[in-house]
This record gives sequence, C-alpha cells and structure tokens, in this order.
Amino acid sequence: MHCINWLSSCVPHAKNYLIQPSTCRWKIILVWRITPVKDLERASYTVRWQPFVQPDLAFVNKHAYFDYQRQRVFIRGNKVLRRRHRAAEKNRNRTIRASQRVQLTASRCPKCGSDDLIPIMKRRYSMGPSSKRKRAFDLRITEAGIRRWVIDCRATLYHCRACGYHFVPYQHHRLARHFRGCMSWIIYLQVAHGMSTGSIQRMFYDLFALRLSGSDIMMIRTLMARYYRPTYNRLIRTLVSGGLLHADETEVRLRTGKGYVWVFTSAEEVAYMYRPSRDGTFLQKMLKGFLGVLVTVGFSDFETESPSKSSRTIP
Repeated sequence: MHCINWLSSCVPHAKNYLIQPSTCRWKIILVWRITPVKDLERASYTVRWQPFVQPDLAFVNKHAYFDYQRQRVFIRGNKVLRRRHRAAEKNRNRTIRASQRVQLTASRCPKCGSDDLIPIMKRRYSMGPSSKRKRAFDLRITEAGIRRWVIDCRATLYHCRACGYHFVPYQHHRLARHFRGCMSWIIYLQVAHGMSTGSIQRMFYDLFALRLSGSDIMMIRTLMARYYRPTYNRLIRTLVSGGLLHADETEVRLRTGKGYVWVFTSAEEVAYMYRPSRDGTFLQKMLKGFLGVLVTVGFSDFETESPSKSSRTIP
C-alpha cells in the first residue's frame, strides 16, 4: 500500500496501473507501455471484426442505433455472449418505470373478522411470506394508439390483535399479472391475425419492451376462454331459440392428425365448435327444443325424432 501511495505522487492515476508482487517483497515492474486496468478487463471481451466489403455498409453500421454485427449476428453463435444477454434481460420487466402505484389495504382480519389491525412496517421471519410487491401489465387502447401501462401494487402487512394472525390483503394474492387490455390484445392477434406465440413475444418486446413467456400466453388463452364461456353458451341458446339455423362442418388439418370445425349461424349470430371427429351425435342434445327451420347440407345426424321440428335439407 505504501508503494501505491508513493507511486501516486510520481505518476498520475497510478492506482489504475499494473502492480505485481515478487517472492520477497512488493516491487513495481516498469515497462515501456503502461496499460490501464480497465483496458485489461475489456480485452477479454474484445472481438476483432472483419471489415465490411462495401463502404456503405460500414457507414450504416457506424450510425445505426445498435451494432448489428455484434448484437444480431455474433451473439447467436457465442455461448458466453448468449448467457450474458439472457442474464441482462431476465428481469427486465421489474426495471420498467411504473405508470401507476397502488397501495392495497385491509379493514378486517380474514381469520376472525376483527377490525383491530396494526400495520407492520418491518417484517419478521415468523410472519409469513415476505412478498408484498407485485407488478401488473396492461395496454391502454385508444383511437390515437396503444400505450403500455405498468401498475406497481404494494400490500401492507397487518397484525390482528384479536387472534395474532399476520396477513396481507386478499387482493394481493388474487392480483393478475396481465390485465384485460393486454389479454384481449393477445387473443385478438392470435384469432384475427393468426400470429404464433413466438411472433407475439417478439412484437411485445419490440413495441412495448415487455417480456412474455410461452406459459404466460397459454395461461392467458385459458383465462380468456373461461371468461367468455358464458357468452358462448348464451350465443348457442340464442341460435337454438331462433326461427332459422344454418349448420355445416369442415375438416381442418392439425399437427397430429385432423379435426372438424362446426359452424352454426342465423341472420345475426354465428358460433363455431371444434370436434375431434365427424360424429354428429352431440347435435341431438344441442338442438333439443329447436322449433325453427334447419338448413343443412345432407347430413343424417341432423335428422331428429321430434315431429314438431321443420327441417329442410339442401343437397
């Protein structure tokens, strides 16, 4: 340390230069070329690129927003750079600036129902889980465009004096990661535009800087299907209670075989139904109570036993 202090008085920024110990005592190795330590650390990651064949390409790469050759080409084939790139973007959603902050509170104990609660600022290990902060992501869709909306939700930890129970508000546990606008936009892209999961992930990252995993998209599809199930059932009841119903089926190719999509429509409503086979026995139960005109393309399973139904088959 005395050698470093002595060298600092002689050479500016001497602490940044190379100092090596000998077997007996510290000594400074004086060389003709002195290299800063930061350059030595950066030397292991330096890649010598081949010059561009066309000068115009070198000019474009120099003034581009990112280094195309390093960030878009070389990183795909180098395992070290791939790991560094994934580690830097793993928790990117947590570092995005929040658009709105929400504080979740509770008024009663969920265990005994008492309202004698004390908020706890500093948690102890015996009080349960420490996660009191969650983030939710949404899209604000307007006529002017689509805007990313990040909601930072924080929950207060409570202690019940009546029963001694420690808890956080119930809304904190039930908070969804993605809100209705974000989920609706994902379903719209898949259904209306036929976009794949990978394409949706890349689009969300390029436009909104949000990371979506494949499991997130699959969960969103399940939640939205469950949410619109009552609407689908109400649509089927409306079709069956009408006076005119058109029905047909078509074959679709799948990755592991084939299936059939049935379509039922009237003058105003339309509903689709997927079935793994062309077996139409389910129609007997579905069309029970139908008293209108049924227009089909010569399919025997549409013929029901009820004489009150007026069905017409188009060959």
